[in-house]
Amino acid sequence: MEQAGSKLDGARVFNHYSLAGVILFHAPRVSVFIDSRVDLYEKAGILDDYLEIHGLDPGWDVLLDAWKVDAIIYPTTHPLIHALTQR
Repeated sequence: MEQAGSKLDGARVFNHYSLAGVILFHAPRVSVFIDSRVDLYEKAGILDDYLEIHGLDPGWDVLLDAWKVDAIIYPTTHPLIHALTQR
């Protein structure tokens, strides 16, 4: 993550909830999709989108595209990564 930090400056990142702190520590100018302030994301309607994409609900890929993210940071073993490699 340290090496990727500078490459991600200003990027819009769709991230796994548990990785937000690490991402922001190493790349503070990154715009993470979600972090520990879940109440703010819920009020803004972002939490619902996160859960739909994270859970691979029907239409998850269209929703992800609509957010125009520059990068995705997720555990490599997560089903989302597998689904993305099949696109």
